[in-house]
Amino acid sequence: MTVVIAMHNSDLRTVHEMDKVQCIFLARFDVHEGNTIVWSKSRLPSQTYPGLEFRAIPSGLHQSRHDVVYFIQPQENAPDLEGVAVYRQNNHPDRDYMEMYSLGVLCRPDPSPTGSAMPNAGAWGYVPTLDKMLAEYMDVHSPHGHEPPFDLSIAPSPTEHPILATRTVLSQLGPLVFSMWKTMLLRKRLLLIPPPSISVETACRTVYVLSCLGTIPTDVWDELPHSSDHSASPSALYNVSLSDISWLSDAKDGYIAVTRDSVLQDKKNVYDMLVPSTSVPHLQMANGDRFIYPNYRDCRRFNILLESIALHPNHVAPPASIFVDTLGPALGGVIDRIRGAIAGSTVSGFLWWASAGEQDNGEAEQDAEGLLGYSDGGDTDNVSSSAITTDNDNDNTNSTAAMGPSADYSLTPLETPLEVTVLGYFHHMTRSLFRNAWFIIQDYCEQVDDDEATIVLEKEDLRMLGLDPGSGDDAQFATEFFRLWFNKTAFVNHRPWYSACC
Repeated sequence: MTVVIAMHNSDLRTVHEMDKVQCIFLARFDVHEGNTIVWSKSRLPSQTYPGLEFRAIPSGLHQSRHDVVYFIQPQENAPDLEGVAVYRQNNHPDRDYMEMYSLGVLCRPDPSPTGSAMPNAGAWGYVPTLDKMLAEYMDVHSPHGHEPPFDLSIAPSPTEHPILATRTVLSQLGPLVFSMWKTMLLRKRLLLIPPPSISVETACRTVYVLSCLGTIPTDVWDELPHSSDHSASPSALYNVSLSDISWLSDAKDGYIAVTRDSVLQDKKNVYDMLVPSTSVPHLQMANGDRFIYPNYRDCRRFNILLESIALHPNHVAPPASIFVDTLGPALGGVIDRIRGAIAGSTVSGFLWWASAGEQDNGEAEQDAEGLLGYSDGGDTDNVSSSAITTDNDNDNTNSTAAMGPSADYSLTPLETPLEVTVLGYFHHMTRSLFRNAWFIIQDYCEQVDDDEATIVLEKEDLRMLGLDPGSGDDAQFATEFFRLWFNKTAFVNHRPWYSACC
């Protein structure tokens, strides 16, 4: 006799989510013994997870009473696992009685559709349950010598979605978010070192938001040549530590990660670009000989974005730079304008800057196109407001800690959620960049009657691509972008200064 068991969709989902958990573990930090895994239960008892104790309790976390860590657990000959751990300590004044634990799970990843607007879903749904379990365990037990009462049947609970950190990311990074977007489109290895004041959970949510902004939409991805050589989304590795050096060094495609191990910035083989812990957000090349700050078009685009989502800083400041930070707003501001004028060490950059007032209107309209179309109900890449709703609207005070200069923002409620608007805007820019690049390639090859020709980019082409014609960094980006995604050699034609008038 065949027995048929009827199950509701919610029951099937619960069974699937319970089966998703591959391991539950308890990590401990001891001032004498360091990081250890004191207990674990796995679906494969023989499976080991090297470095797990360091991923679950990152460096410096002993200074916090409570935090949450997202991470990826690499595996040999098997898909990597998504991990989340809740950290707590009893804050005892005597170090001999101080107890610091992280309770976490490792989960099978749910593969997102290629080009999904919100990839790499993560395991954060287990945070509320883990937090409650760990708090109760530490209250009832003085944990030494007690078998933890945890089980693999743990189920996720409603919790705040990481995409809701978008507001915080914009206030942390300012216009630099556009430089990071371009870095991610080149599938670079991007490492962030936030200051100690920012929580690990906030830093990990920043990684998630940035990975969403750097995702190539499905409709563009399907049109790309050689797309199989790269990924539609930058890999979000979340928190990494010194134990991950070998893994990071072997990364074949781009990633974005955060770390509290500042010594990693000296390991030049594990990243291509670094966002160091400084008062002025900027990108730094691994070899240390190049620094990237937001250019003027990115700053204007950022202001357009803020205005569209009704997110306004209390004061309007010029684009931040190391000169303003060290020399003050007067002298530093003058030097910064000169630096922007001669970006890329080209005189043509100065001519563009000097005449930028005549070109602002056209560029400003182009930079606002994605916002106008998106607010009017354009394509949202299947992202609905219901996908990012939360049962808890209370902000965590740690979540507002900034990586750069702090600013006080006020939000006016909109019909379209802020997160959906911002995500749609970046995806519109990505679409425009790829499709205009393909148009430029076809048009140029047709003009010279050579499909294998080296593409010569004029400043009008850079402007069409949404780039800053006066920025040496954007010129470098364009050449790398054409090579990576279209297998085309391209260079920017920096015309001599007299070509503008002769």
